[in-house]
Amino acid sequence: MEFKLNEDQQLMKDMFVEFTEQFVKPIAAELDEQERFPEELIPQFLEALDDAGINDVIAAKQEQLDAFLADK
Repeated sequence: MEFKLNEDQQLMKDMFVEFTEQFVKPIAAELDEQERFPEELIPQFLEALDDAGINDVIAAKQEQLDAFLADK
């Protein structure tokens, strides 16, 4: 059986890979050494989500979930 990502999933995957290569990879050793989470990257991450249109995808999925839960 073969599983493939849908268009939204592929968009998210591509954005995560690009973000990680650009922002996380250069400081990964430092983060490991200091055993810390890179809080300073949160604004860039949110911007990357917005640039990729993923916020729209998340909002649409939230609307679907809200509608589903309202029917329960």
